[in-house]
Amino acid sequence: MTREYPTDATDGFEPMYPVRDAPNTKMFEHYSALAKSPEYGGYLLGGRLGEYRYYDMHQIIAWALKAAARVAAELRSNEAAFAAVAPP
Repeated sequence: MTREYPTDATDGFEPMYPVRDAPNTKMFEHYSALAKSPEYGGYLLGGRLGEYRYYDMHQIIAWALKAAARVAAELRSNEAAFAAVAPP
């Protein structure tokens, strides 16, 4: 059995979860824009560290299942589109 004890993020103490402050929001916006760019368009940011926010486990599991379904549908769609134009 383990126990967690909440503590404040004070000077010299690294927080266990992302803190939504101005520097982290700016960093999130930067990485989010990169993930949507043509150069890095295949990246999917998610979870506590990918979105710079706190999630309970049931929330992130639901998010991951929905994201996996979207990615699988997109891959199937791209496969069908490729098959339609691929040489015999």
